[in-house]
Amino acid sequence: MLYECLTAQHPFPGDSMERQLTAHLMSPPPQPSITNPAVPAGLDMVIAKGMAKNPAERYGTAVDLARAARDALAAPAAHPAGLFVPAGNRPPDAATAAGENDLGSGAKALGWAAARGDAAAAAAVVAPEGRRDLGRRPARRRGDCRSGHHASSASRIPQSDQTTLPFTGLSNPDGVTVDNGGTVYVADTLNNRILSLPAGSTAPAVLPFNGLKNPTGVTADNSGTVYVTDSGNKRVVVLPAGSTSQTELPFSDLGNPTGVTVDSSRTVYVTDTTKNRVVALPAGSNRQSELPFAGLNNPTGVVVNGSGTVYVADGGNDRVLALPQGSTMQTVLPFDGLSEPGGVTVDGQGAVYVTDSANNRALKLPVGSTTQVKLPFVGLDYPWGWRSTTSAPSTSPAQQRGGDAAANVALRTRRQHRKPGIREQFDQLPIRIADHRRLLGHGLGDHRSAEAVDRLQYRAEIGHR
Repeated sequence: MLYECLTAQHPFPGDSMERQLTAHLMSPPPQPSITNPAVPAGLDMVIAKGMAKNPAERYGTAVDLARAARDALAAPAAHPAGLFVPAGNRPPDAATAAGENDLGSGAKALGWAAARGDAAAAAAVVAPEGRRDLGRRPARRRGDCRSGHHASSASRIPQSDQTTLPFTGLSNPDGVTVDNGGTVYVADTLNNRILSLPAGSTAPAVLPFNGLKNPTGVTADNSGTVYVTDSGNKRVVVLPAGSTSQTELPFSDLGNPTGVTVDSSRTVYVTDTTKNRVVALPAGSNRQSELPFAGLNNPTGVVVNGSGTVYVADGGNDRVLALPQGSTMQTVLPFDGLSEPGGVTVDGQGAVYVTDSANNRALKLPVGSTTQVKLPFVGLDYPWGWRSTTSAPSTSPAQQRGGDAAANVALRTRRQHRKPGIREQFDQLPIRIADHRRLLGHGLGDHRSAEAVDRLQYRAEIGHR
């Protein structure tokens, strides 16, 4: 009812009661700010919680719902959509001078705890007070390390602040994702654990997985179930929401499961890096299938969009591939100058994001474009995984299958090193990247007025190792 009041539309396509009921049960909650740009994005999270598939995750009473909606409306306004905030008079870096436009970075120090305590906060970006010296990663396990920054033409988008999320004690974090409620999940690879950080919180919790060995990819579906590629044990494990008992999915003969994503039908996709393949396991099945990608070399990041197209970061071939649902013909996306791409994700508009790991940058390819955009992260050290706020298992508001958007990953290939990861979900939203021992976030300039607040509901995810 609240959604219809805000948009004058049904929440899902179709006029019949049957189609609406089916969508309520199977599809991610819609985002009113996308349907009606005059609606503050904070209300996206209110709708997401109010329409959660699990009744226990919804508001307890109508009064609680009304209060949440009021708080979302009372949230302070930001910059109007599309407003470019100059980065100041600073000399261009090498990449900019060569033709690639740097998006700039902000300098505000807001602090994660100051963020709104709703799902939107998960996508909100906070700038760290100062850049930490992360040190250098040990030699990686993957052939020759190609360094250098490849310049390419790129469009400019508004600058934004970079945030270091309050995870502590991380050791080579790989996978990262964000669920619909704004909780950020991180695969803390060398500590053999999975952490969760609820929106607005400063205290991560360790999820009750057991026996993990070098976990890399992580994602969550609409029900709150968390999926992890337990690389060292060559398996994929699942922890249902509210449970303390994990289960192992019946994948067979995995060599090095790295990236993981889930679609709206709960089909799980995994990149089996050392075997150069992507495998899929439908919900309730014990028979996996291999997707018809050709010529893969150390694939890592994987994500699926709402139409069933699977995207893979083909790290050893320095490219990103797309395979439409039902097709046997893959396409190479027009990213330029990639060197060991690790994480990949997509947003609700169809833009594709990739971590160009060896070039220490994160790129965006807008839908229908052949010109990539360099995102305004600074100080990256071999970024790997991605998460934007909806690439996660089509559990994102953008109805994407696979990642969330938001968030980061690491990859282990021939070079025998480990790389950071990313998992993201966005809709011009903030990005999460796992970089060495920290987890970064970026708002990507999604500043909007109270009438058109940034859409912090999109997630994308990518997991690798």
